[in-house]
Amino acid sequence: MKFFSIFFLVTTLLTSSAFSDVRIYGVWENKDQKLRLDILDGFKAGQGPILQIKEDGSVESGSWSEKNGEIEVKLGYSSYTIAVDTDSKIFLNPSYGDGVEFTKTKPKDSSQSVTLKDNPNAFIDKLMSNQWLASKDGSTATFKPTFSSDSGVIEYSKPDGSLENLNSWATSSGVLKIGSSVIVEARASDNYFIGLDERDRFVVFRFLKKAEALVSTDITKQREEFFNQLLSGDWGTIYYGKLRTHKFRPIFGDLKGVKLTIANNRLSANKVWEYSPATGAIKVGYTEYVGALVVSGTLAFIKDNGDQEFYSRLSDSNIKRYTLGDVTELSLNEKTTTKIKKVLSSQFQRGDYFFAFEFNEDHRTGFVHQWRSEPFTITGETFKDKLIGKAEKLYRVEDFIIFEEGKVFKIDVSPSRLRPKSNEEVVQDVKSQKKLKSEALSQSLIVRILKKDGNTIDVKLPINDFSLVSNISIINE
Repeated sequence: MKFFSIFFLVTTLLTSSAFSDVRIYGVWENKDQKLRLDILDGFKAGQGPILQIKEDGSVESGSWSEKNGEIEVKLGYSSYTIAVDTDSKIFLNPSYGDGVEFTKTKPKDSSQSVTLKDNPNAFIDKLMSNQWLASKDGSTATFKPTFSSDSGVIEYSKPDGSLENLNSWATSSGVLKIGSSVIVEARASDNYFIGLDERDRFVVFRFLKKAEALVSTDITKQREEFFNQLLSGDWGTIYYGKLRTHKFRPIFGDLKGVKLTIANNRLSANKVWEYSPATGAIKVGYTEYVGALVVSGTLAFIKDNGDQEFYSRLSDSNIKRYTLGDVTELSLNEKTTTKIKKVLSSQFQRGDYFFAFEFNEDHRTGFVHQWRSEPFTITGETFKDKLIGKAEKLYRVEDFIIFEEGKVFKIDVSPSRLRPKSNEEVVQDVKSQKKLKSEALSQSLIVRILKKDGNTIDVKLPINDFSLVSNISIINE
């Protein structure tokens, strides 16, 4: 989860009126260095969060506290003090060196503020009606409700609009939970969301713009429209900071297919999905979800225990809705061996391995090859390889070789169909595989004629979209 986690400084509360409470709140700017400070009040006197925003949109988060009449600031790993010159001018002074002068450009946030404990409905409405600056690298956060009005998904986007992360949110008994973090105090205005978590750390979002109106499509209420969205284009999730692409495709029927997961442009996983109209549940792999919906580009599934799983639409323009018409079905029998060989003529991949199907001359038998290729280097006195690791010694005993890291290989004289390729062969094979892939992805319409003797004749039509056909006639000349 991405949000401002600001270290909270425990302070002694001032019993007298604190001049900093009145004078330092607001937005301050240094036009020469193009810096902006947002100094906000917290939930107790004499402390609060502070944001430093640079010209490129990056944000440094921190906190301020008043101690012994001095305003101390913590920004990242650096410490400062604030010297108040006038109502419209302050200096941010580092522990050493010259201070930076800031001029007030906006007073203390005067927009109406609501707290979660006092008015949960108004608080949630503030969160969902706005889009927020939510991390130091300039990402934005959008709150969306899913299966109830008090819980849903936060979609984090990078400045370029690409997906950064997905997380859950929920409110209960005056407490806001974002992912695994519990925010015990929270308030929101038109300009800021400020929270305090269970470890006394501030969580701050800054207003960017009004959020777009939300449109929700539920699998039980709008089944056709839901599957039009589910089976269109690609969906994304973030796993350990890396994007994973998920493709829901109908394969075995209109309501049953396969979810294909791509990571680093490689197939990493696949699961069968199936929807049951009788129960209204959709099963993906071994996991059954009692509900599913799409809310403004975010796909959400929910289990019977309330846990949710989220996916984000990766593209919203010119996405294709896949149907059974995009699937080529081929029976695996001796009558279709020629077509089977053509379909299996490409090089394939799954996980870390490559696969190739080699046919004998009878077209009915052959070999399936599985292999993994990783480059190695010998630099200085070290052998480096992704599969083996690092090693400085190689040992041989009997018909075994042993790398010092414990990787052991045995000499084998069994028949093998694979061999290393030369650089020239690699280049040529890449060209061949690109051509085979292009042919596999191209679609065509075929008229299949069944003769009286039981044989079939396939006639390829010079079009690839059945929607272009208004009528088919048989003319006997």
